[in-house]
Amino acid sequence: MAQWLNDWNLDFSRRIPDALHCATLYPEHGVGRYVCEAIDGGAQLFKVHVKVGGFAPESPLLDEAWEALENSAIPVVIQPGRPRWPRSKRILASGEGSSNGRQGAT
Repeated sequence: MAQWLNDWNLDFSRRIPDALHCATLYPEHGVGRYVCEAIDGGAQLFKVHVKVGGFAPESPLLDEAWEALENSAIPVVIQPGRPRWPRSKRILASGEGSSNGRQGAT
C-alpha cells in the first residue's frame, strides 16, 4: 500500500505544480528500497501514519528507511492518531442537542 501511495503522490505532484511531493512508509519487506526511490524521485516530505497503520515507529523493519531519511534530511511528520474526544465535545461537533442542528453557537 505504501508503495502505491508513493507512486500516486509522485504522479499527482508532477501533474499539479503547486503540490508538495510527499511519500510514506510501512514496516514491510522492501520498505528501505521504496523509501530510497521516493527520496531519489524528489520527495519533499514523508508522512508516517502510525495509528492508521497499526505499527510502532521503532520496528526493526524500518531501520534502513529511517537511516535513509536521516541522511536525506527530508522532514518527517508522524501522525500518532487522534485522542478520543469526551462525549460533550463529540455532541458539540456533531450538532446533536442543538434545536437547529447547526454546529456551535447560533
